[in-house]
Amino acid sequence: MKALNLNSKFILFALLISVIPLGFSLFLSIMNNQKMSSLSVEESMKLGDADMTHIVENVNSMCLAQNGLAQEVISNALKTSRNILESTGKVTLSMDEKVTWNAVNQFTKTSTSIDLPKMLVGGQWLKKNQDMNSPSIIVDKTRDLSVETCTIFQRMNEKGDMLRVCTNVQKLDGKRAIGTFIPAVNPNGSPNAVVSTVLKGNTFKGRAFVVNAWYMTAYEPIYDDSNNVVGILYVGIKQKTLEKSLVDEIVKIKVGQTGHVYVLNSKGEYIVSKNNEQNGQNILDTKDGAGNFFIQDIIEKAHGLDAGNTGSHKYFLNRNEKLPQTKIVKIKYFKDWDWIIGVEAYEEDFLVVKDKIIKLGRHSNYLFVIASAIILAAVMLASFFFARRITKPIMLTTEGLYRGTDQTYLSSTQVSDSSQSLAEGSSRQAASIEETSASMEEISSMTKQNSANASQADNLMMDANKVINTATESMEQVIASMDDISKASEETSKIIKTIDEIAFQTNLLALNAAVEAARAGEAGAGFAVVADEVRNLAMRAADAAKNTAEMIEGTVKKINAGSMLVSATNKAFSKVAESSTKVGQLVSEISKASKEQSNGIEQVTSAFEDMDRVIQQNAVDTEESASAAEIMTTQTEQLREHVGDLVLLVSGKKDQGTALDNYRAIKTISSRPGSSKRKKILPRRPEKIRAVNYLPVDTDEDF
Repeated sequence: MKALNLNSKFILFALLISVIPLGFSLFLSIMNNQKMSSLSVEESMKLGDADMTHIVENVNSMCLAQNGLAQEVISNALKTSRNILESTGKVTLSMDEKVTWNAVNQFTKTSTSIDLPKMLVGGQWLKKNQDMNSPSIIVDKTRDLSVETCTIFQRMNEKGDMLRVCTNVQKLDGKRAIGTFIPAVNPNGSPNAVVSTVLKGNTFKGRAFVVNAWYMTAYEPIYDDSNNVVGILYVGIKQKTLEKSLVDEIVKIKVGQTGHVYVLNSKGEYIVSKNNEQNGQNILDTKDGAGNFFIQDIIEKAHGLDAGNTGSHKYFLNRNEKLPQTKIVKIKYFKDWDWIIGVEAYEEDFLVVKDKIIKLGRHSNYLFVIASAIILAAVMLASFFFARRITKPIMLTTEGLYRGTDQTYLSSTQVSDSSQSLAEGSSRQAASIEETSASMEEISSMTKQNSANASQADNLMMDANKVINTATESMEQVIASMDDISKASEETSKIIKTIDEIAFQTNLLALNAAVEAARAGEAGAGFAVVADEVRNLAMRAADAAKNTAEMIEGTVKKINAGSMLVSATNKAFSKVAESSTKVGQLVSEISKASKEQSNGIEQVTSAFEDMDRVIQQNAVDTEESASAAEIMTTQTEQLREHVGDLVLLVSGKKDQGTALDNYRAIKTISSRPGSSKRKKILPRRPEKIRAVNYLPVDTDEDF
């Protein structure tokens, strides 16, 4: 930024004040587009959800209408069939005539043989007619006048199992389904809804399984003369017949771009699939992209819905070999037909509006960027011409100002260097005097210390002489004591010899006494014992006297040796006393000489201190002059830097000036070895130079 001239800065500033609002506007535009995109997604999903809900409700309404119409047709057919039955005659059972039936359970397909009385209508037996080409009374006439199927059931037992004895319902082989029966109890153990309703005397209307398919039915009880239920009159329409027209209409319904409507039953079998391509196929175990059995989940949710409510479900499914995408399903359960109605579509199909809004937003952003670029180019051209007219006069003024400050700076720098050189010389001289004074002070201190040590040594030698004299006297007393001990030991040795002789004589006497006692026999036995004990004591006394004599003799020898050593020590102490007396005299003379030397050094030190004060004062005065010159140089340099900043602001380049460069070149050459007799030591900048920075203060504490 500093390297730019005023012209460039002016243009840059103009660009900034243009770019900032344009960028902010672009930011707002992008944020607004994103918000619109988010809102479009939210609204599209709401509309899509509502649309799918309406579709599934409409399909459910179609089912309700179709079912209502079917119920009305069946009710009318039941009335027609009843009228035909009544017009034919009463229903009676011929108890005298039995008919054997191979009764087949329509659910389990198991058969059993049973004999039943003939069922007569108006006295006419209904026969066991299986051939569809051979007419059967009542049922075929009902078919011709109203619905496609009609049956007359005969009660088989007290439980209420109902046997088809006359019907136009076909089995898979195309024959009439006579001989099949509806059990009173379903295979799962629950009561059959049709039979239980009829046995109570009521008419059953609704969806029911008939032989091999599901029908929309009506079952009405047939009574005998005793008002007992002996059979059932049935009319019905196959559910697939009702579904056909409705399925065709459902397949035509489109949901979004790729969505569709489908119908499943509780077994997971397609009733209606997309384009009828999978009708009848069981997809109960189909998994979605996440590995979940989503059909089972949809069926479970459908069964859990309350009447009239709509459910929702989402699952992932691969689309066109892409990553799994979310699919939305709206669910309705039409219980009367066991239909799970599903309306499904990919979530992405509802986001087409979002994509269009995003494209529109990007297009508007591109247009905005192009317009902004045109505006910025116009701003750059206008700012360039205005900046040229403003900066040219300022540039001329700053160039003249810069030259003046350059000359001023050169002059102040030369004065500062001269003052500084003088200050450095004074500082070095003061430092030399200070070092010399410190050395003299140190010598004086050492001399005083030597004198004190010599005096102390003299006193110690005098004390040592006294101690040596005392020791000499003590040694003489020890020698006298040793002589007395030697004499006493000789006297003791003589006494021990006398004891030894007495013990010898006593031993001889004891021996003679023992001899005499032996001669005396028994009369001298006691005296012999005493003589023996005396002899033993004499021997022990002799041994003790001998040992004592040996010990005293050894002691006398040691005392004589000790006396000789003490005599030698006494002579040595005498020589030491003479030497210490001479040393004391020499130390006394050294102490006197050290005191005289210390007095002389103190006088020299005092003279150096006077010289140091004068030089210190000179150095301080010189330093103050150098400091003033340095301050002037610093201020001039600061002024020159301000002018340089102004030049930098205007031109973008900071020119240091030729005068200052020449001066620095001269200084560099003069500072090379051999160019001057002495080397200049320049102080650090920009610190102010003070005498205390170089000269130590002369105080007594320094020494």
